[in-house]
Amino acid sequence: MDYCNGVACSLYVFRQLSGANIKIAGVEEGCPDRLVTITGVPESIAIAQHLINARLVEWSYKGYV
Repeated sequence: MDYCNGVACSLYVFRQLSGANIKIAGVEEGCPDRLVTITGVPESIAIAQHLINARLVEWSYKGYV
């Protein structure tokens, strides 16, 4: 699943493939995690979740996260 590199490009592709709206909250001081909100019809949400999780697994193997 190497459509593009970088978070912004990945999100663009994930939005296009899933049809879901994906928003990532801003960085908060002292908190390494960020809130991700996915909205849309249930099938679109499930596809977006799968794509995001797969990319996170890929990046964890590469040592990015």
